[in-house]
Amino acid sequence: MITVLSWGVGVQSTAMAAMVALGDLPPVDVVVHIDPGWERKPTIESRDWYAAWLRDHGVKVEIYKGEYDVKTDGAAAHRHIPLWTLGGPLTRQCTREYKIRPMHRRVRELIGFHRSNPPHPPRGSVEQWIGITTDEAKRESESRVAYVVKRYPLLEKGLSRQDCVDYLEDHGLPVPVRSHCACCPLQTAREWLEFKNEDPEGWAELLAFDEYVRDNPLLGKGVRAAELFVYAGRKPLAEADLEADAARCR
Repeated sequence: MITVLSWGVGVQSTAMAAMVALGDLPPVDVVVHIDPGWERKPTIESRDWYAAWLRDHGVKVEIYKGEYDVKTDGAAAHRHIPLWTLGGPLTRQCTREYKIRPMHRRVRELIGFHRSNPPHPPRGSVEQWIGITTDEAKRESESRVAYVVKRYPLLEKGLSRQDCVDYLEDHGLPVPVRSHCACCPLQTAREWLEFKNEDPEGWAELLAFDEYVRDNPLLGKGVRAAELFVYAGRKPLAEADLEADAARCR
């Protein structure tokens, strides 16, 4: 069995990786971050900083790119992204397609079972650490594949998300922002506003993405592509009054 820490660069998984580096959790064989292809600038900066810090502390870190890229595949085919329609969001499958499946593919490779090899890896070949805390314990689940056994070290220690924030701050480490893709339609008006202010270049790309999804036929039935929006307000982001919407949600 090898031990793989699944690192999403959010608060919990980053605190868990830091605990490994500082000896407050047992060592792992590798910390793996799955790059979906389009994360917010603060997340990328945090990822790069912590990857260097973890490696300086003797922790092996991999940044693995999956088969699909959320920026290109998500716009061209609306692949698994929960874009908003006039009747509600599309089905959310992005975590599975851009995170879970690439992680399974990578851990197969780590134990010598490339996906081109017909045999399945032996049951329980990989122990995968997931950064879930007590305030979101309902997310705990069994692995979908027999060769992976999930483990939740933060739950085992009875830690909350705030405990993870406190841990990072107590050790003088930066606290990451909430981790999600730049085009995630589940962001709040305040998060969109932060994105607009912190990354003008990325914001311009996002506005182009938002327009592009409405220029393509939807892969499915019952919804017209012209009704698709990144913003929950069901309007083009370029036309949204984010300041007013954010103020109403306070």
